[in-house]
Amino acid sequence: VTIDDPFNVHKTLGVLCLTSYCFRWTHFGRDDDMAFGTHPSWTPPTLLLHLLLSLSAFQFKIPIKRIVSGSRIWPEYRFHSLIFLSRALAVVLLLWYEQVNSLPPNYVWNLLIVLLANAAGDLASWSVGKYHSKSIRDLEVPPAIKFFFSLMQFKATTLTLYGIRRYGTFFHLALTIQVTAFIMTLVRKHLLSHQGSVVAYSLLLVWNIVPGIYDYTQCGWKTFLTAESLCQLAVMLRLRPAIKNPVLSTMLPTNKYVIWCVIFTIMMWVRPSDKDELPIGWTTSHLVLSTVAVHVAFVIFGRHKIMHGYGEGTSGHHE
Repeated sequence: VTIDDPFNVHKTLGVLCLTSYCFRWTHFGRDDDMAFGTHPSWTPPTLLLHLLLSLSAFQFKIPIKRIVSGSRIWPEYRFHSLIFLSRALAVVLLLWYEQVNSLPPNYVWNLLIVLLANAAGDLASWSVGKYHSKSIRDLEVPPAIKFFFSLMQFKATTLTLYGIRRYGTFFHLALTIQVTAFIMTLVRKHLLSHQGSVVAYSLLLVWNIVPGIYDYTQCGWKTFLTAESLCQLAVMLRLRPAIKNPVLSTMLPTNKYVIWCVIFTIMMWVRPSDKDELPIGWTTSHLVLSTVAVHVAFVIFGRHKIMHGYGEGTSGHHE
């Protein structure tokens, strides 16, 4: 029992959410898609439960200024955690609505969810004023780890934008966000060190890749390659160095709202059908060559960012 939560509301919700995740995991890899596909009536209550857990965290008093060496929760992060959890839950709700009403996918909703979440994140960062802190790039870890963490953030946004109609992908994004908050709580209670939390978070991200890859490969390898390439393209646009040439600078935007709209436009042009068939005019050779080109460019780009100290002297919420 704590002073901030005398009735153990947060703890009770945490146990219920853990039970929810365990139940869903018993249905991982099945055709019922973590039981969301076969028990649609359970979906809204499940989403409400996980949302209430994050909302209940706001009753706790935390330091107003971030402790970058301690991997602890600070006010801005708590806002962002709620916002991006809501983003994942919103996509699950969208899939549920399409399922129960037998509607075809409407990917414009995915774009709106991404843009609204980014806007809410920017508003949250603005609201804390001088206590703003970049969640990844202000973290005291080596540049390579910072870059990996940032890449995973971009993958989460790309997954949301691409919006394959599989519940598991997005429910696992929610799991990652809420387990991360739990890891940071363990640090605050001195049950886990800063280094231990970094290792735990890294393992959590690697583990979370598994359901994403599984769901995308269920849709077909062309879908998987398309989504991966677009994610890496978004990273290179957002994190590119400054360009003095005004024409090139305009052609290669860094504004995240513009970037995700551009990525969405490309996505709608090249994305394979539900049967993993490429659109007319876009052949398998085009896909393979463009995938190789983007991946080679990304490896060079990533190495350059890491070698030059990624995260030092940068600003803004990049996702």
